[in-house]
Amino acid sequence: MREFILENGQLIAVGIAGTEVFITLILLILALVRKKASIVLMFLISLGLTFDAAMIAFGGSFSDDLLMILSKVRYVAHGLLLPLSVAVCGYVLKWEYSFGLKLCWLLSILLCGAGAAASWFCETELVTVADIVCYAPVESGTPEWASLIIKVLPLCAMVPLTLSGLISVFRSKNPTILLGGLCMLGFSLLGALTDNKDLVFLFSLVGECLLLFFCMLHALTAFKDEKGLL
Repeated sequence: MREFILENGQLIAVGIAGTEVFITLILLILALVRKKASIVLMFLISLGLTFDAAMIAFGGSFSDDLLMILSKVRYVAHGLLLPLSVAVCGYVLKWEYSFGLKLCWLLSILLCGAGAAASWFCETELVTVADIVCYAPVESGTPEWASLIIKVLPLCAMVPLTLSGLISVFRSKNPTILLGGLCMLGFSLLGALTDNKDLVFLFSLVGECLLLFFCMLHALTAFKDEKGLL
């Protein structure tokens, strides 16, 4: 499996990026049609993750200087937009117009600010893995507080979403958010668990794509329910 990934890494990344572009367009259409805050948030998360995947897939097409600038934008966008998933929790749990939703938004805003700041101060270096050329974060030169935030931010964003998805299963029998959160968490750990730490970023891309896929299914299911099509 490792050899297959190393030989086809860029092709896999391109496939993921293309899939995420499609999902982002679907979420954009649903956001414009339904005008629901939860779907707008999912679209923004999808936008950030799609840009992330595109930079990994096509990084070798840019000059080093341009890629470095785009990679900084990529990291800041990732840190800024992924924590919006905490705000999504409030809508998944149907906490509209309640203190619970306000708390979700407050935590989300704090995590967004922390994620963007940490990503801005993160030092990176140019690496080539599985024919993929990208800038990867490095410990040296990165402030300790920024390194810590970067490490825990995905967990802070995905654990609440996964828990809200679990509650949603019992309330509405809809497993989409739970499955998305589990996929994101599972694939982010897969590289370390299989002793493929150099491929963690590629495994994470798969997890992010599955997260967006299940978010899209959640939005589509809610839309069909609202229209009485189910």
